[in-house]
Amino acid sequence: MLPGESRSENRRIVLLLLLGALVGLLVEFWPQVKQATGEVVQALQARREASPDPSTPIPTAPGAPVHSEAGAGPDAAATGAPAPDATPGALPILSILTGGPLREIEGMSSEAMQVALTPAGDVLMTGKYAVLELGAGDAPLRRLLYSPRRYREQFADGRPQAMASALLLADGRYLLGGWHGEVLMGRDETLHRLSAREDRPKGRIVRMLAWNGHVLVAGDGLWRLDDEGGQLREITLPGTSRLDAVGAGASQLLLADSGRRILAWDGARAEPWMQWPDDAGRIEALVPAREGGWWVGSTRGLFRVGDDRQIRAVLPGVWVTGIVERADESWIGTWKQGLLLRRDDRWYRLGTGIGGLADESVNALTVDAQEHLWLALYGGGGWRAPLPALRHRIMRHPWVPEADPAP
Repeated sequence: MLPGESRSENRRIVLLLLLGALVGLLVEFWPQVKQATGEVVQALQARREASPDPSTPIPTAPGAPVHSEAGAGPDAAATGAPAPDATPGALPILSILTGGPLREIEGMSSEAMQVALTPAGDVLMTGKYAVLELGAGDAPLRRLLYSPRRYREQFADGRPQAMASALLLADGRYLLGGWHGEVLMGRDETLHRLSAREDRPKGRIVRMLAWNGHVLVAGDGLWRLDDEGGQLREITLPGTSRLDAVGAGASQLLLADSGRRILAWDGARAEPWMQWPDDAGRIEALVPAREGGWWVGSTRGLFRVGDDRQIRAVLPGVWVTGIVERADESWIGTWKQGLLLRRDDRWYRLGTGIGGLADESVNALTVDAQEHLWLALYGGGGWRAPLPALRHRIMRHPWVPEADPAP
């Protein structure tokens, strides 16, 4: 065989191997490819029929045609140019390419921060430059509550702030908390300030929640919205510094501060609950456990704390950002290690790749009444998936946690 023929034969072998790999992938993911193709065709057909006018304003009533204004970041506020993550009317391309059960939330900025259930059982998703009220399951977008454009239309004193937290109240009003302490209240499309950036509570608003008749804002201390809804009043906490996490139980809130203390607040007074060990990391999540005690997620792992304050390490060495405990399984969000499932004392992990996540940094997660899991990915946007399909997908990937590295 001549040298040229040898190289040609090698190229043919490589091409055949590549073709075989592609056929194998197509066979494995054919149901997802078929479903995604149908969704693309339907979306394109609906788009041709609708022929929307780009100048149509953002709706506030369910059922109105939606044009997203999410994603115009602070730089766009100054220059008037669209930010890179501004995707008005875009097809969920990442959803189509992944080929798995996860579906991307249109209009959510890439830096998704929080996701939580509303009083009506819908979903509130917060991104730096978009806050969306969404229907549970496959229901459509209800309202866009925040965008840089809306901010600029009502406040003419600088760049719009990136949002970090949001809360929808039962009467339809909503609160928005920024990265630098600004707190806004909205009704329909009208916003007004409860606190400016230079005022307290300064720094990132960690969480907003309605609990036992109180509307609370956590950040630089704990604050309560007065009954008239016009001012924030600080709640006296014993020697507390900035709050890192808030957990809501039936009869008390647990407040984790930057001094590694956990306080218990019953609606009237706060008392020390326990001192968190320095080597257990900064607390990121506090969730009541179904069988008593609390789940604690930190930068150093997942822990179970009993009512006797005894700490048990369940998953050391993993940065845990969120926990959803169900009857026979737990879904756990992590920073840089994707989505974890614990079921029958076995672990499974879903990372990036075909059928996986758009980014492995999970900021928050929740499950709605329609049995959909919602994910806020920092760098990957907002996503949702039916639990049975997602469970089937993630259980293809058994995972053995590594030993806890030395501090």
